[in-house]
Amino acid sequence: TQAVHEQKETADLSSFEYARDRLMMGIERKTLSMTEKDRLNTAIHEAGHATVCYFTKGAKKLYKATVVARGGSLGATYMEPDDSDMLSTTKIKCLAQIDTAMGGHVAEKLFIGDKKVTTGCSGDLQGATDIAYKAVMRFGMFGEDVGYTSASIEDLSEERRAKIDKHVRRLLQESEQRVEALLLSKG
Repeated sequence: TQAVHEQKETADLSSFEYARDRLMMGIERKTLSMTEKDRLNTAIHEAGHATVCYFTKGAKKLYKATVVARGGSLGATYMEPDDSDMLSTTKIKCLAQIDTAMGGHVAEKLFIGDKKVTTGCSGDLQGATDIAYKAVMRFGMFGEDVGYTSASIEDLSEERRAKIDKHVRRLLQESEQRVEALLLSKG
Protein backbone atom coordinates (compact mmCIF):
# COMPACT_ATOMS: atom_id res chain seq x y z
CA THR A 1 0.00 0.00 0.00
CA GLN A 2 2.92 2.37 0.60
CA ALA A 3 3.90 2.08 -3.06
CA VAL A 4 0.37 3.11 -4.04
CA HIS A 5 0.45 6.10 -1.65
CA GLU A 6 3.75 7.19 -3.19
CA GLN A 7 2.22 6.69 -6.66
CA LYS A 8 4.86 4.13 -7.67
CA GLU A 9 4.12 1.74 -10.50
CA THR A 10 5.89 -1.11 -8.71
CA ALA A 11 6.76 -1.89 -5.13
CA ASP A 12 10.47 -1.68 -4.41
CA LEU A 13 12.58 -2.80 -1.46
CA SER A 14 11.74 0.34 0.56
CA SER A 15 8.00 -0.40 0.15
CA PHE A 16 8.47 -3.89 1.56
CA GLU A 17 10.64 -2.60 4.41
CA TYR A 18 7.96 -0.03 5.27
CA ALA A 19 5.32 -2.78 5.36
CA ARG A 20 7.51 -5.04 7.50
CA ASP A 21 8.25 -2.23 9.97
CA ARG A 22 4.59 -1.38 10.23
CA LEU A 23 3.70 -5.00 10.96
CA MET A 24 6.54 -5.61 13.42
CA MET A 25 6.65 -2.24 15.17
CA GLY A 26 3.20 -0.73 14.74
CA ILE A 27 2.01 2.51 13.20
CA GLU A 28 4.31 5.50 13.56
CA ARG A 29 2.88 8.12 15.96
CA LYS A 30 3.77 11.30 14.08
CA THR A 31 1.63 13.56 16.26
CA LEU A 32 3.49 12.69 19.47
CA SER A 33 5.82 15.51 20.39
CA MET A 34 8.88 14.54 22.38
CA THR A 35 11.33 16.88 24.02
CA GLU A 36 14.98 16.61 23.04
CA LYS A 37 15.67 15.22 26.51
CA ASP A 38 13.03 12.49 26.02
CA ARG A 39 14.45 11.69 22.60
CA LEU A 40 17.99 11.46 24.03
CA ASN A 41 16.86 9.23 26.92
CA THR A 42 14.99 7.00 24.46
CA ALA A 43 18.06 6.81 22.21
CA ILE A 44 20.26 5.81 25.17
CA HIS A 45 17.74 3.16 26.21
CA GLU A 46 17.40 1.67 22.71
CA ALA A 47 21.17 1.87 22.11
CA GLY A 48 21.61 -0.23 25.24
CA HIS A 49 19.33 -2.96 23.87
CA ALA A 50 20.92 -2.81 20.41
CA THR A 51 24.50 -2.92 21.71
CA VAL A 52 23.83 -5.88 23.99
CA CYS A 53 21.93 -7.70 21.25
CA TYR A 54 24.71 -7.14 18.71
CA PHE A 55 27.62 -8.18 20.94
CA THR A 56 26.07 -11.03 22.96
CA LYS A 57 26.64 -14.63 21.95
CA GLY A 58 23.33 -16.44 21.45
CA ALA A 59 21.27 -13.26 20.95
CA LYS A 60 18.95 -12.96 18.01
CA LYS A 61 20.11 -10.98 14.99
CA LEU A 62 19.50 -7.26 15.40
CA TYR A 63 16.99 -5.92 12.87
CA LYS A 64 16.44 -2.28 13.78
CA ALA A 65 16.52 0.19 16.66
CA THR A 66 14.47 3.36 16.47
CA VAL A 67 13.50 6.39 18.53
CA VAL A 68 10.42 6.89 16.38
CA ALA A 69 7.36 6.45 18.58
CA ARG A 70 5.27 3.51 17.43
CA GLY A 71 2.39 1.82 19.17
CA GLY A 72 2.70 2.35 22.92
CA SER A 73 6.44 3.01 23.03
CA LEU A 74 8.70 6.01 22.47
CA GLY A 75 11.25 3.82 20.71
CA ALA A 76 12.01 0.18 20.16
CA THR A 77 14.68 -2.35 19.29
CA TYR A 78 13.67 -5.30 17.14
CA MET A 79 15.40 -8.55 16.42
CA GLU A 80 14.98 -10.90 13.48
CA PRO A 81 12.56 -13.71 14.34
CA ASP A 82 14.38 -17.03 14.80
CA ASP A 83 12.24 -19.98 13.72
CA SER A 84 14.41 -22.42 15.67
CA ASP A 85 13.35 -20.76 18.96
CA MET A 86 9.76 -21.87 18.35
CA LEU A 87 10.84 -25.49 18.62
CA SER A 88 13.37 -25.21 21.43
CA THR A 89 15.91 -22.87 22.93
CA THR A 90 19.15 -23.14 24.85
CA LYS A 91 20.48 -21.80 28.13
CA ILE A 92 22.82 -19.47 26.21
CA LYS A 93 19.89 -18.05 24.21
CA CYS A 94 17.81 -17.55 27.37
CA LEU A 95 20.65 -15.67 29.05
CA ALA A 96 21.14 -13.60 25.87
CA GLN A 97 17.43 -12.70 25.88
CA ILE A 98 17.64 -11.64 29.53
CA ASP A 99 20.77 -9.59 28.85
CA THR A 100 19.21 -7.90 25.80
CA ALA A 101 16.09 -7.04 27.79
CA MET A 102 18.26 -5.59 30.58
CA GLY A 103 20.29 -3.52 28.11
CA GLY A 104 17.98 -0.49 28.10
CA HIS A 105 17.72 -0.29 31.88
CA VAL A 106 21.46 -0.63 32.42
CA ALA A 107 22.23 1.94 29.71
CA GLU A 108 19.91 4.41 31.41
CA LYS A 109 21.56 3.78 34.78
CA LEU A 110 25.04 4.26 33.34
CA PHE A 111 24.49 7.21 31.03
CA ILE A 112 21.50 9.09 32.46
CA GLY A 113 21.99 8.24 36.12
CA ASP A 114 20.56 5.87 38.70
CA LYS A 115 18.04 8.43 39.95
CA LYS A 116 16.76 9.29 36.46
CA VAL A 117 15.92 5.84 35.08
CA THR A 118 12.63 6.12 33.19
CA THR A 119 9.44 4.08 33.35
CA GLY A 120 10.25 2.80 29.85
CA CYS A 121 12.25 0.05 31.54
CA SER A 122 9.27 -1.61 33.24
CA GLY A 123 8.26 -3.81 30.31
CA ASP A 124 11.87 -4.82 29.68
CA LEU A 125 12.40 -5.76 33.32
CA GLN A 126 9.17 -7.76 33.31
CA GLY A 127 10.32 -9.56 30.16
CA ALA A 128 13.73 -10.39 31.65
CA THR A 129 12.07 -11.64 34.83
CA ASP A 130 9.60 -13.80 32.88
CA ILE A 131 12.39 -15.40 30.86
CA ALA A 132 14.39 -16.07 34.03
CA TYR A 133 11.41 -17.73 35.74
CA LYS A 134 10.72 -19.89 32.68
CA ALA A 135 14.37 -20.95 32.47
CA VAL A 136 14.41 -21.92 36.14
CA MET A 137 10.93 -23.36 36.62
CA ARG A 138 9.75 -24.71 33.27
CA PHE A 139 12.93 -25.49 31.35
CA GLY A 140 15.04 -26.89 34.22
CA MET A 141 18.08 -24.99 32.91
CA PHE A 142 19.34 -24.22 36.41
CA GLY A 143 18.38 -27.49 38.06
CA GLU A 144 21.77 -27.85 39.69
CA ASP A 145 20.71 -25.02 42.00
CA VAL A 146 16.95 -25.43 42.39
CA GLY A 147 16.12 -28.95 41.25
CA TYR A 148 15.03 -30.38 37.93
CA THR A 149 11.27 -30.46 38.34
CA SER A 150 9.01 -28.41 36.12
CA ALA A 151 5.95 -27.16 37.96
CA SER A 152 3.63 -24.21 38.23
CA ILE A 153 4.33 -21.78 41.06
CA GLU A 154 1.04 -22.66 42.77
CA ASP A 155 2.14 -26.27 43.21
CA LEU A 156 5.35 -25.43 45.06
CA SER A 157 6.09 -25.13 48.75
CA GLU A 158 6.99 -21.74 50.23
CA GLU A 159 10.57 -22.96 50.71
CA ARG A 160 10.87 -23.99 47.07
CA ARG A 161 9.31 -20.70 45.87
CA ALA A 162 11.81 -18.75 47.96
CA LYS A 163 14.68 -20.77 46.47
CA ILE A 164 13.43 -20.09 42.94
CA ASP A 165 12.91 -16.38 43.67
CA LYS A 166 16.43 -16.14 45.05
CA HIS A 167 17.87 -17.82 41.96
CA VAL A 168 15.89 -15.58 39.58
CA ARG A 169 17.13 -12.49 41.45
CA ARG A 170 20.68 -13.82 41.12
CA LEU A 171 20.23 -14.41 37.38
CA LEU A 172 18.99 -10.83 36.93
CA GLN A 173 21.83 -9.40 39.04
CA GLU A 174 24.41 -11.39 37.07
CA SER A 175 22.82 -10.18 33.85
CA GLU A 176 23.01 -6.59 35.05
CA GLN A 177 26.72 -7.06 35.79
CA ARG A 178 27.43 -8.64 32.37
CA VAL A 179 25.50 -5.92 30.57
CA GLU A 180 27.17 -3.13 32.52
CA ALA A 181 30.63 -4.53 31.71
CA LEU A 182 29.70 -4.90 28.02
CA LEU A 183 28.26 -1.39 27.71
CA LEU A 184 31.22 0.18 29.48
CA SER A 185 33.64 -1.67 27.21
CA LYS A 186 31.79 -0.50 24.07
CA GLY A 187 30.73 2.97 25.33
